[in-house]
Amino acid sequence: MEQSEPTISSILLELADEYSGIVSEREVFERVLARRPSHAKDPYASIRNKLRYDAIETGWVRLGGGELIPRQAALQGLRCPRQQSRQSAKPRYSSSSKTILVSMPARPCF
Repeated sequence: MEQSEPTISSILLELADEYSGIVSEREVFERVLARRPSHAKDPYASIRNKLRYDAIETGWVRLGGGELIPRQAALQGLRCPRQQSRQSAKPRYSSSSKTILVSMPARPCF
């Protein structure tokens, strides 16, 4: 059976592709409701819950303070530490203490 109406998650995913930076929650909520009207007492509640509990499905990261950012924009430039063998790690000695610091270059996570 075909769905005649898009889901909130599918609308949020489509909208995430249209933005490249921080946007207000209210703007995103209004755009979702324009595509999928609601007669609920609090029409924002279902969208807010999707963003809060199903973040992976929505394509958005909640920043707090009423702001969102598309997941791809949030992850852009993110780098994760690389695990290295002892032979390839470059030890450095801290002048202020007797601590050895190991320098490991970062790599993209994705």
